[in-house]
Amino acid sequence: PKTQEVSDLPKAELKKKATKKKSSSFHADIQEWLGSNGVKIKREIFSDNKSFKAIVEVNSGIGNLDFFLIARDKKAINEGDVALSYQEGSEQKLPVIFLTEGKLTKKANEVVEGFKGQMVMRKL
Repeated sequence: PKTQEVSDLPKAELKKKATKKKSSSFHADIQEWLGSNGVKIKREIFSDNKSFKAIVEVNSGIGNLDFFLIARDKKAINEGDVALSYQEGSEQKLPVIFLTEGKLTKKANEVVEGFKGQMVMRKL
């Protein structure tokens, strides 16, 4: 079979290939963060190209603690994203670890401060 050069592909296919690479990179970044921080996935709840949700176990000095992990692949995280994540964690009756590559808006930072002790924000 003839191999196609990137320049031979239609633009729509190029975009599709670039998106796939980015999403797999997002999931790889999550796995790398989990591994480097000693966090184990107990149960995966949801996963797509832009977000990942799971119940995870974190080793601590007083024993293993469960958290609701939410990872979002967005450039800017607003207060709505933070509040929704907190609400989802509350429904699971667990504190939240929010992972993102994006930046928090000023208002989102204020909301995170209000959830101190129940939500932890980390960069991927």
